[in-house]
Amino acid sequence: MSFRNANIDKPKTGKLLLKARKTRCSVEGCDKILTLFEGPGHDKYCRQHQKDLVEYGGLAKGTKEHSFSRGDCCEECGFDPLQHPTVKKVKDPIVVNRLVRTLLDVDHIDGNHFNNDPNNHKTLCKVCHAIKTTLNEDFLGKSA
Repeated sequence: MSFRNANIDKPKTGKLLLKARKTRCSVEGCDKILTLFEGPGHDKYCRQHQKDLVEYGGLAKGTKEHSFSRGDCCEECGFDPLQHPTVKKVKDPIVVNRLVRTLLDVDHIDGNHFNNDPNNHKTLCKVCHAIKTTLNEDFLGKSA
């Protein structure tokens, strides 16, 4: 789901274009060059990660690097917010996107919130996340 805004999402030109072709995406594990389009995240992300941003209808927030790993359903129990009866009634795609982001968390598997390696992330619903955090005592900060 992408909310492309032609007013802010124009192809880069001149110095911006030259810099984009020499600079790598800031998401850990991504080796692509910066997006060739202006708009939110143009100075930090490749095109795919730019389109994953909330401003484009994605599930990631630029201030939370780990959110680029958020999937669209719980990897533990299979909960899919888009199948929830109340969410299905919502017509505004921006609100639906907000609901999905609210109902699904990105868990740091090893409990270390500073370890943003994509292999250390797992999408969990609020219930599964709370259970995993409690059982593993992630709240103690032993991995930080």
